[in-house]
Amino acid sequence: MDTQIFSLEDINGSTSNFVEHIVITRDDPNNFNEKNQLNLSEPAHSLLRYFQYSRGEPFGTCRICQKEIRRTQGNTNGMTKHLNKHPNIFEEFSTAKSAMPPSTRMLKNENSTPLKKQKINGQSEKGLDNIINNGNTILSEDFNGIDETIIDLSKPPHSLLRYYQYDRGDPSAICRICQKRISRKKGNTKGTTRHLMLHPRWEQNNIKSKKMDDAILRFICLSSQSLSITEQESFTDMFSLACPNYTVKNREYMTNLIIKKFQSKYSGLKDALRKCQSCSFTTAIGHSKGQYFLSVTCHYIDDSFNRCWKVLAAEPITGENTSNAITNKINEIFVDLGISPTKVHLFLRDAASSMCRSVEDLKFQYFDCFLHKLALSVSDGSNLPEISKQIQICRELVAFYNWSSAFQNALSRQQQLVDAPKNPLIGEIPTQWISTLTMARRVIEQQNALLA
Repeated sequence: MDTQIFSLEDINGSTSNFVEHIVITRDDPNNFNEKNQLNLSEPAHSLLRYFQYSRGEPFGTCRICQKEIRRTQGNTNGMTKHLNKHPNIFEEFSTAKSAMPPSTRMLKNENSTPLKKQKINGQSEKGLDNIINNGNTILSEDFNGIDETIIDLSKPPHSLLRYYQYDRGDPSAICRICQKRISRKKGNTKGTTRHLMLHPRWEQNNIKSKKMDDAILRFICLSSQSLSITEQESFTDMFSLACPNYTVKNREYMTNLIIKKFQSKYSGLKDALRKCQSCSFTTAIGHSKGQYFLSVTCHYIDDSFNRCWKVLAAEPITGENTSNAITNKINEIFVDLGISPTKVHLFLRDAASSMCRSVEDLKFQYFDCFLHKLALSVSDGSNLPEISKQIQICRELVAFYNWSSAFQNALSRQQQLVDAPKNPLIGEIPTQWISTLTMARRVIEQQNALLA
């Protein structure tokens, strides 16, 4: 048996005492198996496999040569260097250590990912496969199609109890996302932390994350919601359950994103209008809360012979001379979007006198809106004395019963008495052409209750 004798300083740093340390060559058929001295329940990259120590102890005892190695404040450099004296063991430790996936850290931000996803090179991926197949941590081999809908939102994002189900003292924990059982012997959290790498959050530039951002912006715009809805707890909780991989962005991010989207859409609209040979326009004036708005919509046929329409603007109208204000607004819209007057085929407008005068001043070919003319004729017909009197009675009845909750409760009692439909009276809205008819129909429906 070959031996090599060399001197080491003792633990206290004194140079007076030397210890003979015998390095046994493993190639010798007579040597004993060093692995018999190891704690094989620990993974190969863990120092607990080769040393015996407890939390807070200043020394660790080598399981092979029983040498005590200093580990002040948990420092592991001395133990790692000591493994060099057992070459085959050190080779096993180094191989397992290099095969480990990149370290991760917990993020305590409410809107951040529980584990920051890092790039994994080929060697680390191989090491992760070894952990999955050979380690004492039980992981899933197929991570596609996982039902990621069950996490405990009552726990903070930095708590493992948000993602795992276990009790104090349990030797294993169940992943709430994929239902896999993960080992946690003696409360060790390395396995549970490493397993969360298999359920990474989408990065901000991830294509799926960008699609979710666009979908949220579309929802906000079409439903006239405030951008601050993305910071509401119920909104973020909904996405935590429906799509745990996605991180809901805050209001500032969404504000900047919607500005970029608008600029992109605006540039695309200008390019499309520049390419079209001719186009027609529909325009109308709407009224809301004492303010008048002018809307202009462009209609054209693209190169693929598809009918396209784009809302160009919805601008407020101010000033005493309404016809001049409309003319100026239309000119401003055309200049901003680069629309040449020679491309204008037709203007479809309502029959209001101010609108007629403004389009005539622009010298565009025009046509009256049939529905608006029909509404004007109905309005003129409702001004007949015998009809206007009945409409005025309906208005007064609606105003009376909607004056206070006591009158509304009285109407409800009258409806129960005569078994009438439990519907409230509806008032008239000047900007809705059909609202007068709807009001009259509801009064006729509740006629028996009103006379009770």
